[in-house]
Amino acid sequence: MSNKLFQEAEKALIAGDYKKGKKLLSRLIREDRTNETYWYYLSAAVETKKEQIRCLRRVLELSPDHEGARRGLVFLGMIPPRDDAEFTSPPTSRIWRLTPKIHVKPKDEVQVKEKSILEGLFTKSFIRNGIYISLLMVFIIVGASAGWFKWGKDYILPSEGGAPLSELFATDTPTPTPTNTPTPTLTPTPTPTLTPTITPIVTYSGPTFTPTPYYVGTPHPDSDAFISGMDSFENNKWRDAITFFDLHLASNPDDVDVIYYRGLAYLYNGNISQARTEFTELIEFRSDFAPGYYGYALARLAKNPDNNVLAALNDAIFYDENYLEAYLKRAELYIRNDDSDNAAQDASKALELSPDHAIAMSLLAKTFIMKGQYQLAYEVIELSLQIDPTYIPSYEIQGISLVELDRPLHAERPLEIYLSGYPEDANAQMYMGIVSQEKGDHQTAIEKFELAKELDEDLWKTRYYRGVSYLALGAYLNALDDLILANEIYGEWFATYLNLSIGYYKIDDPAKAMEVIRDGKPFAETDPDYAALYYWRAKYSDAVGNTEYAIENMQSLLEILDRFVPEGWKEEAQEYIDSH
Repeated sequence: MSNKLFQEAEKALIAGDYKKGKKLLSRLIREDRTNETYWYYLSAAVETKKEQIRCLRRVLELSPDHEGARRGLVFLGMIPPRDDAEFTSPPTSRIWRLTPKIHVKPKDEVQVKEKSILEGLFTKSFIRNGIYISLLMVFIIVGASAGWFKWGKDYILPSEGGAPLSELFATDTPTPTPTNTPTPTLTPTPTPTLTPTITPIVTYSGPTFTPTPYYVGTPHPDSDAFISGMDSFENNKWRDAITFFDLHLASNPDDVDVIYYRGLAYLYNGNISQARTEFTELIEFRSDFAPGYYGYALARLAKNPDNNVLAALNDAIFYDENYLEAYLKRAELYIRNDDSDNAAQDASKALELSPDHAIAMSLLAKTFIMKGQYQLAYEVIELSLQIDPTYIPSYEIQGISLVELDRPLHAERPLEIYLSGYPEDANAQMYMGIVSQEKGDHQTAIEKFELAKELDEDLWKTRYYRGVSYLALGAYLNALDDLILANEIYGEWFATYLNLSIGYYKIDDPAKAMEVIRDGKPFAETDPDYAALYYWRAKYSDAVGNTEYAIENMQSLLEILDRFVPEGWKEEAQEYIDSH
């Protein structure tokens, strides 16, 4: 069975289906966590650099002479060529701030022969994560010269009990005052072209549709009816626009641009069926007219937001490779389908066509969020908000980035703005709960986490965060219910083991707490992780009467740099050692 699964995983990776390959390899690792081949192939399937590094390090732990893993780490800049220096772990987010990892549990050994094809897969995996780096370098250089970007972050461990999980920053980082400037698109070049437009203004409630840039596909007489129709269209007077467009088309029946805009007017006026008919007939009349396919895609999405309109958008781009709005809409579709790579390519293409397009920047930043590249996401979204502060979805990205960069108290306002317009976004509600958790308001945090769970029953991370707040409030049985489930789902999160063990300790079961923290030890990666490991393992050891082991752990805690250890822990450790 394992051989068959591995072959399927290999085929998936060769075909570029990394999501399926990752899923199959995760199953294999659950059966055999000591098989370096599985870990090596997994490094080609995961999306983020951090995950790749972790997989390759695991390979070298299991097989120190593994040349492929060593070359991969050299490629990623973690070790120098032909150097056997010991690895060092860079600091990461505090232990309770997590990105989901693969849940694996060890079982019997299964030997699988390594395939040479991995070399190509491995390189491809890294290349696919860098498709837009050159574009971002432009943003970073411009932003750095303007003084917009703030690098670096603090690392603070959660404190015990009901205290806030972090401290307020001493000074707030000011956000540059944005100005809402027009978003230029293409200047008239080949037919058809786009004319300049302003980035759509999205209010808190948000319009169902946003008019696209004027699309001029063919020469047409600017009749009085046409001019009046476009004036009505610009002012959202859809019925008047349709009337004037009808008058114009009576004497100019082949004017595809006006047919297209009449279809949009039907769409914005709520007549989805007529709009779809309009665009379908437009495609039949002019099969090479890109807006017909784009309008058809909009009509289908209006009928059902879950409709797959990828084929229509592909056709629109096929017939006009510079169709900005089609790239933006396709990027949105890819994001909805959890395809961050293709979404990033389309957002990047849109930015090539219109370098100052705020929505394109926002979509690109969203792909960085999906990949866990929060610093890049923050930098891009800051530029986006400089250009257009009225595009509300950008505030969600800004808020999530700030939370993940350990600046949750700065994230509260952007998340509030976003949730004013999109209150049923479960993920944003969860992040607002994390903000409340950081402020020490655990009751409000629990309410936010419960709301997020109601909105999306598959958002299992809420159970982990809610468990942490229950733990802080002293509701230990409730905390255990959540943390046991979180530990089953996210079995490679050190924090789930840590907080679960604390829960058992709080209900006077130090032996179970010791068992849980022992299982979690392999997943400790950073100095803050190890500080928590030593501290709590010492507490559990003391509770079960193993004073010698408690002293050993307290001594290990004293060796960790002060900035990674919560206040008071080292003093407690030294007092314990001195008294025993």
